[in-house]
Amino acid sequence: MANTVTSTLTPQLLIDWARAYPWTVETLGLVGYETTPSLQIANDLAQEIMAEGVPWKWNSYSITPFNLQPYQQDYPTSLSFNSVGWLEYATVWDINNTSKPMPSAPLRCVKMLMPTSICDVPHKICFIPNRLAQTGTWQASTLYQDPLVANGGGPGTNPVCSYTDVNGNIWVVTGYGTSGLTAPSAAANAVAGATFTDGSVTWTVVDPNGVTFRLDAMATNSSTVYQIRVDYQQKMPSITGLAQTFAPIPDEFSWLIRKGFLTYLTKHAGKADFTQQFLEFQAAIKRAAGSSDREEQEFGFAPAEAIQSDGPQPASGGCWWYSGGH
Repeated sequence: MANTVTSTLTPQLLIDWARAYPWTVETLGLVGYETTPSLQIANDLAQEIMAEGVPWKWNSYSITPFNLQPYQQDYPTSLSFNSVGWLEYATVWDINNTSKPMPSAPLRCVKMLMPTSICDVPHKICFIPNRLAQTGTWQASTLYQDPLVANGGGPGTNPVCSYTDVNGNIWVVTGYGTSGLTAPSAAANAVAGATFTDGSVTWTVVDPNGVTFRLDAMATNSSTVYQIRVDYQQKMPSITGLAQTFAPIPDEFSWLIRKGFLTYLTKHAGKADFTQQFLEFQAAIKRAAGSSDREEQEFGFAPAEAIQSDGPQPASGGCWWYSGGH
């Protein structure tokens, strides 16, 4: 996904700037384009800035909403697993309800959910690799009905709308209709986005390295259709070259990147004050997060479970659930 935030700072620009401090020369050298340890430092500081727990607005992205299907817990997608850092918040919407406003409720975003046979309105969501997704069994001459009333469909009795073929490709229904007599299939490692016309149903291959969204409960036949909407924080891409920018970190936080660069340089230089410098860098990250989000925060902190319960379960949705860690 293209990033619209301006980011022009590069590791090479940091090196040139840092050489003004005489004590950095032993590590960086006087001239040249030595990539070690500069790239390691660049990645370390960027990962620290983007660590889970700081929901940067400029790093928040929305998934394509998906509609729940009967008896389907897992929803495979082609959203790259390498791009999703953590789920920021999620909501469930009564998508066919014509009331204004449309009824909705928050979902708790948790780290992991077990496979379940529970049928109910979902309350929790997590993401897992597509390779762990539970998919359904393809059915011949069967109606796969669009769950949206606005599209001429509505609550139905669809089979699970994902399927794994004999070669390990994961298919999902992207066009509704009645299936034919031949199951979708393709050669092993089919390209994500490849399609198969099955009667009047269209199946599409998803990225094997994509993300599956798993819920804690499933819909039933002809039950209310709910739509799931999720926002997530993107992972920091690896910095592999001195000319690569620190995107998606915007230029307004160049001061923070420079602070982090000098901090990690003290570590590589073996300076005794690294621990103090690192603590100051972490404090600067918190200060930057506060300065970029001055609005009153609707979210609050709440225990993830009752005091006497089966144990904590980290999550977010309606608030950032505190469970003593993540």
